[in-house]
Amino acid sequence: MGIVLQDNVVKATCPSCGAVYSPPRNVRSLDQNALYHAIWAEVASTTGYSNRSIHEYFKAEFLGIETFTVKDTIISRPRSTTGLTVGDFNEYIEQVKEWCADNSINIQEH
Repeated sequence: MGIVLQDNVVKATCPSCGAVYSPPRNVRSLDQNALYHAIWAEVASTTGYSNRSIHEYFKAEFLGIETFTVKDTIISRPRSTTGLTVGDFNEYIEQVKEWCADNSINIQEH
């Protein structure tokens, strides 16, 4: 896969079919990202699970699982938050906050 930076946007080209992928321009904001990291760090601290475990759990719970095959190996993993738009990421954060409220975890918004 060829990866280039063009107009401050990372673009990847599939060597097989030539399809070009670039993430949505309206991707999540740094403020949203900071808030989300603070939330799952608080959840991890409260529950005793690692930050990474909580992050992976939330992705699986609210974004679902993607499955793909490489050679003969089937790989399943939670969908990524990386390409979510500002609106989609806001919705995701609201789902996480609702989960926290349902599980009696108080989130301090900064």
